[in-house]
Formats: sequence, structure tokens, C-alpha cells
Amino acid sequence: TLQRHPMPGSQEIALAGGRATIYYEFESNYDSKPYATPPELQVSCTLASLDGKPYPLAAPHADVTYRSGPYAGRSLYDVEVTAPGPYTLTCGGTLKRRRGLKHQREE
Repeated sequence: TLQRHPMPGSQEIALAGGRATIYYEFESNYDSKPYATPPELQVSCTLASLDGKPYPLAAPHADVTYRSGPYAGRSLYDVEVTAPGPYTLTCGGTLKRRRGLKHQREE
């Protein structure tokens, strides 16, 4: 089941157990409000059980991008969880600025 949660921050999510994929949706709609962030945003996340046990996030097995109606995103991570239940997903992002070249004219 696809779940959408606004980030940055921490959200409780329900996972079925087994492998799951976490996506970064850079164009979305949540609670009837449109959201958009730069697709090149560098997103980093952690996942833990509610008692704090961390679960390692790995590069996704498939590099997936999608666009459907008001939604667009890309796969970020795969994770393997041992049991179905609630987990805490925490994500944040940074946007790397491009550095311009300075040029000084000599006269």
C-alpha cells in the first residue's frame, strides 16, 4: 500500500514485513494541497522500529521514476523489515548550490 507523508521530519509508517521501497515524491498532493520541491534535492532518511532499533536503508534494486497526474517521484531506498508493524521514518534534504565561476576582466 502506497503511503504519502509530508517531510522533512519524522512520521510513523506501517510496513507489511519483507522488502519495501521508499520514494521521494517531488511533486505531490497531500490533504488536498499541492507540494513541489526540486527533483535534485539530496534526500537522506533513517528507519527504525518504534523501540528504536535501526533498519539499514540500501540503494533501490531498481532505479524507478514516475509521473502520474499531480504526482512525480523517484525511488530512494530499499529496506528489509523482519515483521509487519509500525516504524518511524525520518527524512531531511539539502539542495546543493551550484558554484558560479568568477571572471575578472583585465584592462
